[in-house]
Amino acid sequence: MSRYPLLFQTVRENRRGFVAWGAILAAIAALYTAFFRQYADNPDLAASLTQLPEWMQKTFSFQDMSGAGWLTSTTYGLVVPIATVIMAVTFVGRVLPGDEEAGIVDLYLAYPLSRTRLVLERFGAFVLLACFTSTIVALVVAGFNVGFDMGVAPAHIAGMTVVLVLLATVYGALTLLVGCLTGRRGLTSAVAGAAGAAGYMFDALGKQFDEASFLRTISPFYHYIGPRPLHEGLDPGHTVVLAGTSAVLVLLGLWAFNRRDIQP
Repeated sequence: MSRYPLLFQTVRENRRGFVAWGAILAAIAALYTAFFRQYADNPDLAASLTQLPEWMQKTFSFQDMSGAGWLTSTTYGLVVPIATVIMAVTFVGRVLPGDEEAGIVDLYLAYPLSRTRLVLERFGAFVLLACFTSTIVALVVAGFNVGFDMGVAPAHIAGMTVVLVLLATVYGALTLLVGCLTGRRGLTSAVAGAAGAAGYMFDALGKQFDEASFLRTISPFYHYIGPRPLHEGLDPGHTVVLAGTSAVLVLLGLWAFNRRDIQP
């Protein structure tokens, strides 16, 4: 018998979701990364990007359109992280507050299973999902990196993968906290989704206006992409911020869940 029965049960129950999210993110990564060849072979297209308004160039990091710059502004800077946050909110919102609304939590707790272990094993399944999808994206990008001679160091792609997992974990942990506080799936998804949108907007506003630069420091997206991991490699300080934020949110969620009456 497994030492972590609920974790592996959650993975088994959601195996189709694992495959679906992996396929979605792989397709997104392939679609946007493939456009690099068209951009690299078309000087007019490259020149047109430099003619965009300054605010747009800053928001989407169009100033540097090397291989690493292209991935930073498109694949890893826009579509993949947004899809990953959506995945975090929907998956975590379903497996804990969704369980509570369905009355399944009481059945789990009827076994010799603590509330803490219930939360951690359910959340652990999401961490495995984040690792799986981020690795799939990395393999797709690595293939294009070699095929299109994009010039990105493999170690930097690996570092980018680590911070993508941590970005997912931050928003998954935030969803977990709201779910542990409320026990309501709809409210949890709404609050966590709004927080994800706010985080992205804070980072974008901080890029455009010096007066709003402080907003970037409180945005997980800044700590994810701001240090330019595809150019510079993994930044220890920003990585610790993401990991620490996730840990604090999970601990707060455990505290809340252990002290709240479970919804019948």
